[in-house]
Amino acid sequence: MSDQRQRLENLSELQRQLLSLRLQQLGTAPPPAATFLSAEKQLVAYLTARQQPPPAADELRTFLKQTLPDYMVPATFVILDALPHTPNGKVDRRALTALPMAPAHGEAAVLEPQDEWESKLATIWQAMLPVTPIGRHDDFFDLGGHSLLAIQLVAHLEEAFGRKLPLATLFQAPTIARLAAVLRENAAPTRWSSLVPIQPNGSKPPLFIVHGGSGEVFFLQKLIQYLGSDQPLFGLQRRELSGQFDRQNSVAEMATHYLAEVRTFQPEGPYYLGGFCIGGTIAFEMAQQFRAQGQQTNLLALIGAGYPPGAKRSRRHYLQRSAYHLQNGNFGFFKPYWHRVKGKLSRKLRERTNLSSSAPPVEATAWVSDVMLKAAYQPEIYPGRLTLIETSSLTAPPWSRLSTEAIDKCIIGGSHVTMFEEPYVQLVAAKLKAGLE
Repeated sequence: MSDQRQRLENLSELQRQLLSLRLQQLGTAPPPAATFLSAEKQLVAYLTARQQPPPAADELRTFLKQTLPDYMVPATFVILDALPHTPNGKVDRRALTALPMAPAHGEAAVLEPQDEWESKLATIWQAMLPVTPIGRHDDFFDLGGHSLLAIQLVAHLEEAFGRKLPLATLFQAPTIARLAAVLRENAAPTRWSSLVPIQPNGSKPPLFIVHGGSGEVFFLQKLIQYLGSDQPLFGLQRRELSGQFDRQNSVAEMATHYLAEVRTFQPEGPYYLGGFCIGGTIAFEMAQQFRAQGQQTNLLALIGAGYPPGAKRSRRHYLQRSAYHLQNGNFGFFKPYWHRVKGKLSRKLRERTNLSSSAPPVEATAWVSDVMLKAAYQPEIYPGRLTLIETSSLTAPPWSRLSTEAIDKCIIGGSHVTMFEEPYVQLVAAKLKAGLE
């Protein structure tokens, strides 16, 4: 019992040091006993322990997550006999950067790869993450992995193993051992599902959130921490990501597919739905189809869903959206507008030359964007409450005309691309939790 008490005292001391560091960054505290360095946007903690053996990294991380936001929890903990100091008594940060990044593990030895599959994976991980050695049961995200590194990892896996895995696979297999098991199943591929269990466990009703424009659900990773460990969370990803299916050509068709996937896990309501970007419109249609089937939807959250289909957009909206897509080089965003302008010009030319004024079908373009899918969707009035989570209040009045009840809106600020980043993801989670209660 005394050893456990001493270990908790050590953890409390580390927590005090972390908070002291935060105050120091604000210019109100002396240098702490733990120092953090950022490399590739990863937080590393160098610390000394009063007791041997020191607490395990997982123990430190779990403890800190109870009181600190995710972005302040170090990806790596390095245990030192003593922190290096400069002649004037301050922590020598340059000396710390020269130290090897050997992470603090538990009392048990690091479990090495057991076969060729795991060895290849360990080599890839060690080249991407500033941590060595990496055990076969170490979690990719706990070691500092994030969405950008995950995308790179999937590309490396395809090159090394000839397998193109969905990005969401890392949710179910975040360790070398579990990811190797997935890769070994090449001879017997598993059934593709649009339903991704991001956090499948918990006693509360499950929350289902539809993907945004990318089709992936990786953006939901940071949401888990703030929803709580007892809240099941599932993402709905595009079926085209599997490479086995063609693109669906209507919002109603996508909603029908996702509704069927949801009911394989939860056959009866009430349901709790959300959707990001284009996913907001899809979730809206899902709720309508659930109602037609006699099922109840207790939460319908439209997260960054923009203007509803058919609503007249303000000039400010077009300027903001255009500026964003130009800055990010997403010129495909303008393609449907170009086709619309070209169609109008073609019709005027036909009228002047007395030719047929019939416009070519949409399918002739061979490219159907989310913008065009949303524009073609004709929503009906929803006999229930809509929860609107947005960066501004511009879209609230148009959505209110599609609901029989007053809009429950939450304006979080930021931009469309930061809604699931710190600190805005905390506000999104708080609003969703309120709707789940």
